[in-house]
Amino acid sequence: MVYSAKSDDANTISQFTRRKDIKITTTGTSTPASYQVKVTIAYEPEMQSLFQDIRFNTKAGVYIDYWIESKTASTTATVWLELPDAITDGNSDTIWMYYGNAGLSDGGVGADTFIAFDDFSTDTSADYTEKYYATWYPMTYKTVSAGEFHLGFNAAEYGSAVVYGNQVITAGSYILRSKFRAVGYEDNIPYDRYQSEIGLTTGAVTPTNYGSCSVAADYTGWASSIQIPMPDYRGQSTELSGNTISEVTYTLDGSNYYIGFFVQDISSTVPSSELWIDFALVRKYIANEPTASVGTAQHQRRVPQFM
Repeated sequence: MVYSAKSDDANTISQFTRRKDIKITTTGTSTPASYQVKVTIAYEPEMQSLFQDIRFNTKAGVYIDYWIESKTASTTATVWLELPDAITDGNSDTIWMYYGNAGLSDGGVGADTFIAFDDFSTDTSADYTEKYYATWYPMTYKTVSAGEFHLGFNAAEYGSAVVYGNQVITAGSYILRSKFRAVGYEDNIPYDRYQSEIGLTTGAVTPTNYGSCSVAADYTGWASSIQIPMPDYRGQSTELSGNTISEVTYTLDGSNYYIGFFVQDISSTVPSSELWIDFALVRKYIANEPTASVGTAQHQRRVPQFM
């Protein structure tokens, strides 16, 4: 016997051999509706090795959107869930995780799970012109390859560039989460920097050709409190590896904001400033994030029939 559960947002019913309960408990702040919560899923032998068959439903049977941020085959997966219902502080909610279906492919969709999202997993080098808007000097690196958005100047170029998406983020409290790697160079002159940043912008960005790009207030349209700057290693070069994940919390006013990426290189005689973005997402913020605890596996058993 198997469990029947909705396996996509089109309400397709699929069958699973196992399920686990996941209890979401508040820790001092009520969660809003459509809140994103992170859960660590341990591998079970009945699962597909890369967690392709995990699915999530409310107790009422409503499908829950999710996205797998990272996974180690047959070990663990880091999963984000968008809980459809609010949870009042001091209470908890229980949802179901279903698994055990060899015929399913990964159903996680980041764009359905977050306020704004891009992991460039299906983009080509030409797609950025449709999804992103830019203000820049001539810049060689503005391509997508192997799921990374690559921006930057080569050693013979200079200028500043801002690239921002088309997913609107309205007023509210949010967290910007991004995974990236970057290379930045700086000389020994104060504020002469070759640097990259990730943040939010209204789109009314006015970068300058020269000057410090580490002070967000220099750039009209940036939400200055939430930029993720590269470290300041004056007179040296610095690289942040692809394992760098940063989160910044902020509150937006009534303007429309967008995820934005910034690179600057103020000299054509030094190595380039480059930024590679693996993913960038915006999720809802509350002061005390809830906890998630995963229960034990359940499976339906046949009841013996005696004559």
